[in-house]
Amino acid sequence: RITMTTPTSNDTSKTAHASSPSANGPNRATRRRRRLTNTNTDTLCSNDSLWNRWIYRFNLWTGLYMLNPYERFIFNVVGWFALTVSLLYIVVFWRGFIEGFRHGGQQRTVIVQ
Repeated sequence: RITMTTPTSNDTSKTAHASSPSANGPNRATRRRRRLTNTNTDTLCSNDSLWNRWIYRFNLWTGLYMLNPYERFIFNVVGWFALTVSLLYIVVFWRGFIEGFRHGGQQRTVIVQ
């Protein structure tokens, strides 16, 4: 409990409590509690199939639910294209690296007559 004293006199009877009803409005015990609203949007997802639930959660996770349908389509096309190109580049680089590693110790000698 926090108390505030007035420094004008040595009398300690003039204390005001910070939790008094006049300082903070109505007492917490007498306040009416409001019911919480239902903000769980997972119940709005159509539970028809696993694919629909996955798409719904993907849209929530990435924030795509805020975009218009055509913007979402463009984002998905560009995103999947970039991901595919990146993965193919990594696969080709890795195969070349492994192939060079396997044949790196062998030397070919060409004899010209």
